[in-house]
Amino acid sequence: MPVTPLDTGYTSPPPAEFCTPADLALRLGRDLTEAETATVSMLCDLASSVMLAVIGKDNAWAAALVTVPPLLRVIAIELVARAMANPQGAQSTSESLGAYSYTERFQDGASGGGLWLTGPEEMLLRRAVFGNMSATTMPATSLDQFMDLLEGDGINYGVAS
Repeated sequence: MPVTPLDTGYTSPPPAEFCTPADLALRLGRDLTEAETATVSMLCDLASSVMLAVIGKDNAWAAALVTVPPLLRVIAIELVARAMANPQGAQSTSESLGAYSYTERFQDGASGGGLWLTGPEEMLLRRAVFGNMSATTMPATSLDQFMDLLEGDGINYGVAS
C-alpha cells in the first residue's frame, strides 16, 4: 500500500538542493540507474537540509542564492557519495564462518558519516557562508587600553624604578 504524506495544511518552500544526481554521477564517474537517480535526488535534498540546519539558514535563503557556492556544492556531493557508499551507516562489519557470527557496528554521528557532517566539513561550511571564523574575545575598550599600554610607558608591575 503506498504511503501518502500527512496533510497538515502547511506548505514549506521548495527544497533548495546544493547538488543534483548529475553532480553525483560525475563524482562517481558513471551513469546512475533509474533507482539510484531517485535515491540520489532524495539524498541531495536531505544533505541540503542538514547543511542548512547546521548554518541556521532556511530554504528561502538557499533559493535566493544566484549560484550555489562551490564549497557548499562540494560538501553536499561528498555527503551524498558517502551515504550512497554506506547506506546503513555502518562503522565496521565482521563475519565469521565457524559457529556463524555476524557483527555490525554503527557510527555514533559525532564522528560524521552518512549525511552527518564531520567536524572539518562543518567548519568549512560555516566559513563558506559566514567568512573567516576568527575573532577576539577581548572587548574593544580592553583591547584599546592594552594597546595604549604597549605604545606608552609600558606595563608597570608595581616595582619602583
